[in-house]
Amino acid sequence: MDSQDNNKRIAKNTLLLYIRMFILLGVSLYTSRVVLQQLGVEDYGIYNVVGGVVAMLGFLKGSMSIGTQRFLAIAIAHQDTQEINITFQTALVIHFFIAGVVLIAAETIGLWFVINYLNIPSNSFTAAMWVYQCSIAVAIVGIINVPYTSISIANEHMGIYAYLSLFEAFLKLGVAILLIWIHFQKLILYSLLVLLSGIIIMGIWMVYVYIQYPVVRHKPTMNREISKKLFGFIGWQTLASFAYLIRTQGANILLNIFFGPALNAARGIAVQVNAAVLQFINNFQMAAIPQINKHFAVNDTEAMHGLIKTSSKFSFMLMFILALPIMMETKPILGLWLTVVPEYGVLFVQLIIAASLCELLSGTLAYGALATGKIKSYQLVVSSILIADFPIVYLLYKLSAPPQTMFYVEMGLSMICFFIRLGFLKRLTGLRIRQFLRDTTLPEIRVVAIAVLFAIGVKFLIPQTLSGIIAVIAISFFIALGTVVLWGLSMRERRWAIQLIHSKLHIQ
Repeated sequence: MDSQDNNKRIAKNTLLLYIRMFILLGVSLYTSRVVLQQLGVEDYGIYNVVGGVVAMLGFLKGSMSIGTQRFLAIAIAHQDTQEINITFQTALVIHFFIAGVVLIAAETIGLWFVINYLNIPSNSFTAAMWVYQCSIAVAIVGIINVPYTSISIANEHMGIYAYLSLFEAFLKLGVAILLIWIHFQKLILYSLLVLLSGIIIMGIWMVYVYIQYPVVRHKPTMNREISKKLFGFIGWQTLASFAYLIRTQGANILLNIFFGPALNAARGIAVQVNAAVLQFINNFQMAAIPQINKHFAVNDTEAMHGLIKTSSKFSFMLMFILALPIMMETKPILGLWLTVVPEYGVLFVQLIIAASLCELLSGTLAYGALATGKIKSYQLVVSSILIADFPIVYLLYKLSAPPQTMFYVEMGLSMICFFIRLGFLKRLTGLRIRQFLRDTTLPEIRVVAIAVLFAIGVKFLIPQTLSGIIAVIAISFFIALGTVVLWGLSMRERRWAIQLIHSKLHIQ
Protein backbone atom coordinates (compact mmCIF):
# COMPACT_ATOMS: atom_id res chain seq x y z
CA MET A 1 0.00 0.00 0.00
CA ASP A 2 1.15 3.57 -0.69
CA SER A 3 1.45 5.25 2.71
CA GLN A 4 1.06 8.74 1.25
CA ASP A 5 -2.21 7.78 -0.45
CA ASN A 6 -3.38 6.14 2.76
CA ASN A 7 -2.58 9.29 4.77
CA LYS A 8 -4.48 11.40 2.24
CA ARG A 9 -7.44 9.03 2.43
CA ILE A 10 -7.43 9.16 6.23
CA ALA A 11 -7.15 12.95 6.07
CA LYS A 12 -10.01 13.30 3.60
CA ASN A 13 -12.25 11.00 5.62
CA THR A 14 -11.30 12.73 8.87
CA LEU A 15 -12.14 16.13 7.36
CA LEU A 16 -15.58 14.95 6.25
CA LEU A 17 -16.26 13.45 9.67
CA TYR A 18 -15.06 16.58 11.47
CA ILE A 19 -17.28 18.86 9.38
CA ARG A 20 -20.14 16.53 10.30
CA MET A 21 -19.07 16.55 13.95
CA PHE A 22 -18.92 20.34 14.38
CA ILE A 23 -22.45 20.73 13.03
CA LEU A 24 -23.67 17.64 14.85
CA LEU A 25 -22.19 18.87 18.13
CA GLY A 26 -24.16 22.11 18.12
CA VAL A 27 -27.37 20.46 16.93
CA SER A 28 -27.23 17.54 19.39
CA LEU A 29 -26.40 19.72 22.40
CA TYR A 30 -29.23 22.11 21.61
CA THR A 31 -31.57 19.16 21.03
CA SER A 32 -30.67 17.70 24.45
CA ARG A 33 -31.39 21.06 26.08
CA VAL A 34 -34.83 21.34 24.46
CA VAL A 35 -35.74 17.72 25.27
CA LEU A 36 -34.71 18.12 28.94
CA GLN A 37 -36.69 21.36 29.27
CA GLN A 38 -39.79 19.93 27.60
CA LEU A 39 -39.83 16.52 29.26
CA GLY A 40 -38.61 17.62 32.68
CA VAL A 41 -35.95 15.99 34.82
CA GLU A 42 -38.08 12.99 35.88
CA ASP A 43 -39.36 12.04 32.40
CA TYR A 44 -35.91 12.62 30.89
CA GLY A 45 -34.46 10.26 33.47
CA ILE A 46 -37.18 7.67 32.72
CA TYR A 47 -36.41 7.89 28.99
CA ASN A 48 -32.71 7.30 29.66
CA VAL A 49 -33.08 4.35 32.03
CA VAL A 50 -35.90 2.55 30.16
CA GLY A 51 -34.18 3.05 26.81
CA GLY A 52 -30.99 1.83 28.45
CA VAL A 53 -32.57 -1.56 29.20
CA VAL A 54 -33.25 -2.02 25.48
CA ALA A 55 -29.70 -0.89 24.69
CA MET A 56 -28.49 -3.72 26.90
CA LEU A 57 -30.63 -6.19 24.94
CA GLY A 58 -29.41 -4.70 21.66
CA PHE A 59 -25.74 -5.02 22.57
CA LEU A 60 -25.21 -7.37 19.62
CA LYS A 61 -25.42 -4.39 17.26
CA GLY A 62 -21.99 -3.12 18.24
CA SER A 63 -20.25 -6.48 17.91
CA MET A 64 -21.98 -7.20 14.60
CA SER A 65 -20.90 -3.83 13.26
CA ILE A 66 -17.23 -4.34 14.15
CA GLY A 67 -17.24 -7.89 12.78
CA THR A 68 -18.98 -6.96 9.54
CA GLN A 69 -16.64 -4.02 8.95
CA ARG A 70 -13.58 -6.20 9.57
CA PHE A 71 -14.54 -8.96 7.15
CA LEU A 72 -15.70 -6.51 4.47
CA ALA A 73 -12.47 -4.49 4.82
CA ILE A 74 -10.38 -7.65 4.39
CA ALA A 75 -12.42 -8.69 1.32
CA ILE A 76 -11.93 -5.21 -0.14
CA ALA A 77 -8.17 -5.37 0.58
CA HIS A 78 -8.10 -8.70 -1.33
CA GLN A 79 -10.01 -6.97 -4.19
CA ASP A 80 -12.31 -9.99 -4.39
CA THR A 81 -15.75 -8.94 -5.67
CA GLN A 82 -17.32 -12.31 -4.98
CA GLU A 83 -15.99 -12.36 -1.42
CA ILE A 84 -17.39 -8.86 -0.81
CA ASN A 85 -20.84 -9.89 -2.08
CA ILE A 86 -20.99 -13.15 -0.11
CA THR A 87 -19.79 -11.43 3.07
CA PHE A 88 -22.41 -8.68 2.78
CA GLN A 89 -25.28 -11.07 2.01
CA THR A 90 -24.32 -13.42 4.83
CA ALA A 91 -24.06 -10.52 7.27
CA LEU A 92 -27.50 -9.27 6.19
CA VAL A 93 -29.15 -12.63 6.91
CA ILE A 94 -27.38 -12.89 10.27
CA HIS A 95 -28.54 -9.40 11.24
CA PHE A 96 -32.18 -10.24 10.57
CA PHE A 97 -31.75 -13.31 12.76
CA ILE A 98 -30.16 -11.28 15.56
CA ALA A 99 -32.95 -8.69 15.31
CA GLY A 100 -35.46 -11.50 15.93
CA VAL A 101 -33.51 -12.72 18.96
CA VAL A 102 -33.41 -9.20 20.42
CA LEU A 103 -37.17 -8.78 19.88
CA ILE A 104 -37.94 -12.02 21.75
CA ALA A 105 -35.53 -11.22 24.59
CA ALA A 106 -36.82 -7.65 24.94
CA GLU A 107 -40.47 -8.73 25.10
CA THR A 108 -39.78 -11.39 27.73
CA ILE A 109 -36.73 -10.92 29.98
CA GLY A 110 -36.41 -7.19 29.36
CA LEU A 111 -40.09 -6.44 29.94
CA TRP A 112 -40.08 -8.49 33.14
CA PHE A 113 -37.06 -6.55 34.42
CA VAL A 114 -38.58 -3.12 33.63
CA ILE A 115 -41.87 -3.95 35.33
CA ASN A 116 -40.41 -5.56 38.44
CA TYR A 117 -37.13 -3.79 39.16
CA LEU A 118 -36.96 -0.26 37.74
CA ASN A 119 -37.90 2.67 39.93
CA ILE A 120 -40.68 4.26 37.83
CA PRO A 121 -43.34 6.59 39.37
CA SER A 122 -46.83 5.06 39.07
CA ASN A 123 -48.21 8.03 37.15
CA SER A 124 -45.48 7.59 34.49
CA PHE A 125 -45.77 3.81 34.08
CA THR A 126 -47.90 3.87 30.89
CA ALA A 127 -45.55 6.37 29.24
CA ALA A 128 -42.57 4.24 30.29
CA MET A 129 -44.11 1.21 28.54
CA TRP A 130 -44.51 3.25 25.34
CA VAL A 131 -40.88 4.35 25.62
CA TYR A 132 -39.84 0.74 26.07
CA GLN A 133 -41.71 -0.58 23.02
CA CYS A 134 -40.47 2.27 20.81
CA SER A 135 -36.92 1.68 22.05
CA ILE A 136 -37.20 -1.99 21.06
CA ALA A 137 -38.22 -0.97 17.55
CA VAL A 138 -35.37 1.55 17.34
CA ALA A 139 -32.89 -1.16 18.38
CA ILE A 140 -34.19 -3.58 15.73
CA VAL A 141 -34.01 -0.93 13.02
CA GLY A 142 -30.43 -0.15 14.06
CA ILE A 143 -29.39 -3.82 13.96
CA ILE A 144 -30.81 -4.39 10.48
CA ASN A 145 -29.09 -1.22 9.25
CA VAL A 146 -25.59 -2.33 10.34
CA PRO A 147 -24.54 -4.13 7.10
CA TYR A 148 -25.50 -1.08 5.04
CA THR A 149 -23.40 1.34 7.11
CA SER A 150 -20.56 -1.19 7.45
CA ILE A 151 -19.93 -1.61 3.75
CA SER A 152 -19.67 2.16 3.32
CA ILE A 153 -17.21 2.50 6.22
CA ALA A 154 -15.17 -0.51 5.04
CA ASN A 155 -14.87 1.16 1.63
CA GLU A 156 -13.76 4.34 3.45
CA HIS A 157 -16.63 6.28 1.85
CA MET A 158 -17.31 8.56 4.81
CA GLY A 159 -19.20 11.26 2.92
CA ILE A 160 -22.59 9.52 2.98
CA TYR A 161 -22.04 8.58 6.63
CA ALA A 162 -21.38 12.23 7.47
CA TYR A 163 -24.36 13.54 5.50
CA LEU A 164 -26.85 11.01 6.87
CA SER A 165 -25.64 11.55 10.42
CA LEU A 166 -26.32 15.26 9.97
CA PHE A 167 -29.73 14.57 8.47
CA GLU A 168 -30.58 12.31 11.39
CA ALA A 169 -29.46 14.97 13.87
CA PHE A 170 -31.67 17.59 12.24
CA LEU A 171 -34.59 15.15 12.25
CA LYS A 172 -34.15 14.73 16.00
CA LEU A 173 -33.87 18.50 16.40
CA GLY A 174 -37.18 18.83 14.56
CA VAL A 175 -38.69 16.25 16.91
CA ALA A 176 -37.43 18.20 19.95
CA ILE A 177 -38.84 21.48 18.62
CA LEU A 178 -42.22 19.81 18.04
CA LEU A 179 -42.35 19.12 21.78
CA ILE A 180 -42.61 22.87 22.39
CA TRP A 181 -46.02 22.93 20.67
CA ILE A 182 -47.23 19.60 22.06
CA HIS A 183 -48.98 19.89 25.42
CA PHE A 184 -49.95 16.26 26.15
CA GLN A 185 -48.16 12.90 26.46
CA LYS A 186 -44.83 14.46 25.46
CA LEU A 187 -42.76 11.43 26.51
CA ILE A 188 -44.86 9.02 24.41
CA LEU A 189 -44.90 11.23 21.33
CA TYR A 190 -41.18 11.90 21.61
CA SER A 191 -40.49 8.13 21.62
CA LEU A 192 -42.70 7.57 18.56
CA LEU A 193 -41.09 10.40 16.59
CA VAL A 194 -37.56 9.17 17.41
CA LEU A 195 -38.60 5.75 16.06
CA LEU A 196 -39.95 7.34 12.87
CA SER A 197 -36.63 9.16 12.39
CA GLY A 198 -34.74 5.87 12.66
CA ILE A 199 -36.97 4.19 10.07
CA ILE A 200 -36.45 7.06 7.61
CA ILE A 201 -32.65 6.90 8.02
CA MET A 202 -32.58 3.12 7.49
CA GLY A 203 -34.63 3.48 4.30
CA ILE A 204 -32.20 6.05 2.89
CA TRP A 205 -29.21 3.84 3.76
CA MET A 206 -30.74 0.84 1.98
CA VAL A 207 -31.44 2.82 -1.19
CA TYR A 208 -27.95 4.35 -1.19
CA VAL A 209 -26.13 1.02 -0.78
CA TYR A 210 -28.06 -0.71 -3.55
CA ILE A 211 -27.32 2.21 -5.90
CA GLN A 212 -23.68 2.76 -4.90
CA TYR A 213 -22.55 -0.88 -4.62
CA PRO A 214 -24.03 -3.07 -7.40
CA VAL A 215 -21.99 -6.00 -6.05
CA VAL A 216 -24.45 -6.41 -3.13
CA ARG A 217 -27.67 -6.46 -5.14
CA HIS A 218 -27.95 -10.24 -5.22
CA LYS A 219 -30.56 -12.15 -3.27
CA PRO A 220 -29.60 -12.51 0.42
CA THR A 221 -27.88 -15.86 1.00
CA MET A 222 -26.05 -17.57 3.84
CA ASN A 223 -22.53 -18.81 3.06
CA ARG A 224 -21.59 -21.52 5.52
CA GLU A 225 -17.84 -20.84 5.63
CA ILE A 226 -18.14 -17.06 6.01
CA SER A 227 -21.06 -17.33 8.44
CA LYS A 228 -18.97 -19.70 10.60
CA LYS A 229 -16.06 -17.21 10.66
CA LEU A 230 -18.39 -14.26 11.19
CA PHE A 231 -20.33 -15.97 13.97
CA GLY A 232 -17.08 -17.06 15.61
CA PHE A 233 -15.71 -13.53 15.57
CA ILE A 234 -19.03 -11.98 16.55
CA GLY A 235 -19.57 -14.50 19.31
CA TRP A 236 -16.47 -13.36 21.17
CA GLN A 237 -16.92 -9.71 20.23
CA THR A 238 -20.46 -9.94 21.60
CA LEU A 239 -18.97 -10.76 24.98
CA ALA A 240 -17.04 -7.48 24.83
CA SER A 241 -20.12 -5.51 23.78
CA PHE A 242 -22.09 -7.12 26.58
CA ALA A 243 -19.34 -6.20 29.06
CA TYR A 244 -19.36 -2.55 27.97
CA LEU A 245 -23.13 -2.39 28.23
CA ILE A 246 -23.10 -3.97 31.66
CA ARG A 247 -20.62 -1.26 32.64
CA THR A 248 -22.58 1.66 31.14
CA GLN A 249 -26.26 0.72 31.25
CA GLY A 250 -25.76 -1.41 34.33
CA ALA A 251 -24.45 1.67 36.12
CA ASN A 252 -27.51 3.57 34.91
CA ILE A 253 -29.82 0.91 36.34
CA LEU A 254 -27.94 0.84 39.66
CA LEU A 255 -28.30 4.61 39.92
CA ASN A 256 -32.03 4.23 39.35
CA ILE A 257 -32.43 1.49 41.95
CA PHE A 258 -30.34 3.15 44.68
CA PHE A 259 -30.91 6.88 44.01
CA GLY A 260 -33.98 7.33 41.75
CA PRO A 261 -34.62 8.76 38.22
CA ALA A 262 -33.25 12.24 39.03
CA LEU A 263 -29.73 10.80 39.14
CA ASN A 264 -30.40 9.11 35.78
CA ALA A 265 -31.06 12.56 34.35
CA ALA A 266 -27.73 13.82 35.72
CA ARG A 267 -25.91 10.85 34.24
CA GLY A 268 -27.81 11.30 30.97
CA ILE A 269 -26.49 14.86 30.72
CA ALA A 270 -22.95 13.66 31.50
CA VAL A 271 -23.21 10.99 28.81
CA GLN A 272 -24.40 13.61 26.30
CA VAL A 273 -21.43 15.89 26.99
CA ASN A 274 -18.96 13.02 26.94
CA ALA A 275 -20.40 11.65 23.69
CA ALA A 276 -20.13 15.09 22.09
CA VAL A 277 -16.44 15.32 23.00
CA LEU A 278 -15.79 11.71 21.96
CA GLN A 279 -17.16 12.52 18.49
CA PHE A 280 -13.79 14.13 17.77
CA ILE A 281 -11.94 10.95 18.69
CA ASN A 282 -14.42 8.55 17.09
CA ASN A 283 -14.11 10.44 13.82
CA PHE A 284 -10.34 10.06 13.80
CA GLN A 285 -10.47 6.38 14.77
CA MET A 286 -13.22 5.61 12.27
CA ALA A 287 -10.97 6.88 9.48
CA ALA A 288 -7.98 4.85 10.77
CA ILE A 289 -9.62 1.49 11.63
CA PRO A 290 -10.20 0.29 8.02
CA GLN A 291 -6.51 0.93 7.34
CA ILE A 292 -5.50 -1.11 10.43
CA ASN A 293 -7.57 -4.03 9.11
CA LYS A 294 -6.15 -3.72 5.60
CA HIS A 295 -2.53 -3.52 6.80
CA PHE A 296 -3.07 -6.78 8.67
CA ALA A 297 -4.78 -8.38 5.66
CA VAL A 298 -1.64 -7.83 3.54
CA ASN A 299 0.75 -8.82 6.41
CA ASP A 300 2.22 -5.33 6.84
CA THR A 301 2.46 -5.46 10.64
CA GLU A 302 5.09 -2.73 10.83
CA ALA A 303 2.75 -0.22 9.20
CA MET A 304 -0.08 -1.56 11.36
CA HIS A 305 1.91 -0.94 14.57
CA GLY A 306 2.88 2.55 13.42
CA LEU A 307 -0.73 3.43 12.70
CA ILE A 308 -1.91 1.99 16.04
CA LYS A 309 0.66 4.05 17.96
CA THR A 310 -0.01 7.26 16.06
CA SER A 311 -3.81 6.97 16.09
CA SER A 312 -3.76 6.03 19.80
CA LYS A 313 -1.72 9.08 20.74
CA PHE A 314 -3.73 11.45 18.55
CA SER A 315 -7.00 10.05 19.93
CA PHE A 316 -5.93 10.75 23.51
CA MET A 317 -4.47 14.19 22.71
CA LEU A 318 -7.58 15.32 20.82
CA MET A 319 -9.77 14.27 23.72
CA PHE A 320 -7.58 16.05 26.26
CA ILE A 321 -7.44 19.33 24.30
CA LEU A 322 -11.24 19.48 24.42
CA ALA A 323 -11.65 17.98 27.89
CA LEU A 324 -9.43 20.39 29.83
CA PRO A 325 -11.42 23.62 29.26
CA ILE A 326 -14.70 21.76 29.90
CA MET A 327 -13.43 20.33 33.17
CA MET A 328 -12.07 23.71 34.29
CA GLU A 329 -15.44 25.46 33.89
CA THR A 330 -18.03 22.67 33.91
CA LYS A 331 -20.59 24.46 36.09
CA PRO A 332 -20.98 27.67 34.03
CA ILE A 333 -20.91 25.69 30.77
CA LEU A 334 -23.75 23.44 31.93
CA GLY A 335 -25.62 26.43 33.32
CA LEU A 336 -25.44 28.22 29.99
CA TRP A 337 -26.44 25.10 28.08
CA LEU A 338 -29.23 23.73 30.28
CA THR A 339 -30.30 26.70 32.47
CA VAL A 340 -31.38 24.18 35.16
CA VAL A 341 -28.56 21.73 35.96
CA PRO A 342 -29.60 18.43 37.64
CA GLU A 343 -28.03 17.59 40.99
CA TYR A 344 -24.66 15.84 40.55
CA GLY A 345 -24.63 16.99 36.89
CA VAL A 346 -21.36 18.96 37.21
CA LEU A 347 -19.47 16.24 39.08
CA PHE A 348 -20.74 13.48 36.76
CA VAL A 349 -19.59 15.40 33.67
CA GLN A 350 -16.08 15.89 35.08
CA LEU A 351 -15.74 12.28 36.19
CA ILE A 352 -17.12 10.70 33.01
CA ILE A 353 -14.62 12.70 30.92
CA ALA A 354 -11.79 11.62 33.23
CA ALA A 355 -12.95 8.00 32.87
CA SER A 356 -12.95 8.35 29.07
CA LEU A 357 -9.37 9.63 29.16
CA CYS A 358 -8.35 6.57 31.17
CA GLU A 359 -10.00 4.33 28.59
CA LEU A 360 -8.33 6.24 25.75
CA LEU A 361 -4.89 5.32 27.07
CA SER A 362 -5.61 2.09 25.18
CA GLY A 363 -6.29 4.10 22.01
CA THR A 364 -6.71 1.74 19.05
CA LEU A 365 -5.02 -1.25 20.73
CA ALA A 366 -8.33 -3.12 20.82
CA TYR A 367 -8.83 -2.67 17.07
CA GLY A 368 -5.35 -4.05 16.47
CA ALA A 369 -6.31 -7.20 18.38
CA LEU A 370 -9.62 -7.47 16.52
CA ALA A 371 -7.88 -7.15 13.14
CA THR A 372 -6.10 -10.47 13.78
CA GLY A 373 -9.39 -12.34 14.25
CA LYS A 374 -7.80 -14.36 17.10
CA ILE A 375 -9.83 -12.80 19.85
CA LYS A 376 -11.11 -15.66 22.03
CA SER A 377 -8.58 -15.32 24.88
CA TYR A 378 -8.43 -11.54 24.50
CA GLN A 379 -12.17 -11.06 24.86
CA LEU A 380 -12.47 -13.56 27.71
CA VAL A 381 -9.91 -11.70 29.82
CA VAL A 382 -10.84 -8.09 28.97
CA SER A 383 -14.58 -8.70 29.11
CA SER A 384 -14.33 -10.43 32.48
CA ILE A 385 -12.62 -7.36 33.92
CA LEU A 386 -15.20 -4.99 32.43
CA ILE A 387 -18.14 -7.08 33.64
CA ALA A 388 -16.67 -6.95 37.15
CA ASP A 389 -17.60 -3.25 37.15
CA PHE A 390 -21.27 -4.06 37.85
CA PRO A 391 -20.91 -6.29 40.96
CA ILE A 392 -18.19 -4.04 42.41
CA VAL A 393 -20.36 -0.91 42.07
CA TYR A 394 -23.40 -2.79 43.39
CA LEU A 395 -21.49 -3.93 46.46
CA LEU A 396 -20.14 -0.43 47.12
CA TYR A 397 -23.62 1.10 46.79
CA LYS A 398 -24.95 -1.49 49.24
CA LEU A 399 -22.25 -0.25 51.60
CA SER A 400 -23.63 3.31 51.21
CA ALA A 401 -21.01 4.60 48.76
CA PRO A 402 -21.89 7.92 47.03
CA PRO A 403 -23.28 7.98 43.44
CA GLN A 404 -19.96 9.06 41.84
CA THR A 405 -18.30 5.82 42.99
CA MET A 406 -19.14 4.17 39.65
CA PHE A 407 -16.73 6.45 37.80
CA TYR A 408 -13.80 5.71 40.10
CA VAL A 409 -14.33 1.98 39.63
CA GLU A 410 -14.51 2.49 35.86
CA MET A 411 -11.19 4.37 35.84
CA GLY A 412 -9.38 1.66 37.80
CA LEU A 413 -10.63 -1.17 35.59
CA SER A 414 -9.76 0.80 32.42
CA MET A 415 -6.14 1.04 33.59
CA ILE A 416 -6.00 -2.71 34.20
CA CYS A 417 -7.44 -3.37 30.71
CA PHE A 418 -4.83 -1.07 29.16
CA PHE A 419 -1.91 -3.23 30.32
CA ILE A 420 -3.74 -6.43 29.39
CA ARG A 421 -4.34 -5.12 25.84
CA LEU A 422 -0.64 -4.31 25.49
CA GLY A 423 0.23 -7.90 26.45
CA PHE A 424 -2.18 -9.37 23.93
CA LEU A 425 -0.97 -7.10 21.12
CA LYS A 426 2.59 -8.24 21.79
CA ARG A 427 1.55 -11.89 21.58
CA LEU A 428 -0.78 -11.53 18.57
CA THR A 429 1.14 -9.06 16.40
CA GLY A 430 4.59 -8.63 17.94
CA LEU A 431 3.94 -5.09 19.25
CA ARG A 432 6.91 -3.80 21.27
CA ILE A 433 5.46 -2.78 24.66
CA ARG A 434 8.36 -0.65 25.87
CA GLN A 435 8.37 1.27 22.63
CA PHE A 436 4.62 1.86 22.87
CA LEU A 437 4.89 3.09 26.47
CA ARG A 438 7.86 5.32 25.62
CA ASP A 439 6.44 6.78 22.39
CA THR A 440 2.73 6.93 23.26
CA THR A 441 1.79 6.54 26.93
CA LEU A 442 4.53 8.54 28.67
CA PRO A 443 4.02 11.63 26.46
CA GLU A 444 0.28 11.43 27.22
CA ILE A 445 0.89 11.38 30.97
CA ARG A 446 3.44 14.19 30.68
CA VAL A 447 1.00 16.39 28.75
CA VAL A 448 -1.80 15.87 31.30
CA ALA A 449 0.44 16.64 34.28
CA ILE A 450 1.90 19.84 32.82
CA ALA A 451 -1.32 21.20 31.31
CA VAL A 452 -3.49 20.54 34.39
CA LEU A 453 -1.02 22.33 36.69
CA PHE A 454 -0.91 25.38 34.41
CA ALA A 455 -4.72 25.41 33.97
CA ILE A 456 -5.38 25.20 37.73
CA GLY A 457 -2.98 28.10 38.26
CA VAL A 458 -4.80 30.18 35.65
CA LYS A 459 -8.20 29.40 37.17
CA PHE A 460 -6.92 30.37 40.63
CA LEU A 461 -5.66 33.75 39.39
CA ILE A 462 -8.65 34.80 37.24
CA PRO A 463 -11.87 35.97 38.99
CA GLN A 464 -15.12 34.07 38.36
CA THR A 465 -16.87 36.72 36.30
CA LEU A 466 -18.39 36.05 32.86
CA SER A 467 -15.31 37.43 31.12
CA GLY A 468 -13.11 35.50 33.56
CA ILE A 469 -14.90 32.23 32.79
CA ILE A 470 -14.51 32.79 29.05
CA ALA A 471 -10.84 33.60 29.57
CA VAL A 472 -10.25 30.42 31.60
CA ILE A 473 -11.93 28.30 28.89
CA ALA A 474 -9.90 29.90 26.11
CA ILE A 475 -6.59 29.85 27.99
CA SER A 476 -7.12 26.23 29.09
CA PHE A 477 -7.71 25.21 25.49
CA PHE A 478 -4.49 26.85 24.31
CA ILE A 479 -2.56 25.47 27.29
CA ALA A 480 -3.67 21.95 26.34
CA LEU A 481 -2.94 22.55 22.66
CA GLY A 482 0.48 24.07 23.31
CA THR A 483 1.44 21.33 25.76
CA VAL A 484 0.47 18.65 23.25
CA VAL A 485 2.57 20.27 20.51
CA LEU A 486 5.62 20.99 22.69
CA TRP A 487 5.72 17.95 25.01
CA GLY A 488 3.31 15.43 23.49
CA LEU A 489 4.30 14.97 19.85
CA SER A 490 7.59 13.82 18.39
CA MET A 491 9.11 15.57 15.38
CA ARG A 492 7.87 12.76 13.14
CA GLU A 493 4.34 13.11 14.50
CA ARG A 494 4.41 16.88 14.02
CA ARG A 495 5.38 16.33 10.39
CA TRP A 496 2.64 13.68 10.09
CA ALA A 497 0.06 16.13 11.49
CA ILE A 498 1.22 18.86 9.10
CA GLN A 499 0.96 16.38 6.22
CA LEU A 500 -2.60 15.54 7.24
CA ILE A 501 -3.55 19.24 7.38
CA HIS A 502 -1.88 19.84 4.02
CA SER A 503 -3.73 16.87 2.54
CA LYS A 504 -7.04 18.18 3.87
CA LEU A 505 -6.48 21.46 2.10
CA HIS A 506 -5.66 19.73 -1.19
CA ILE A 507 -8.37 17.10 -1.44
CA GLN A 508 -8.94 15.99 -5.03
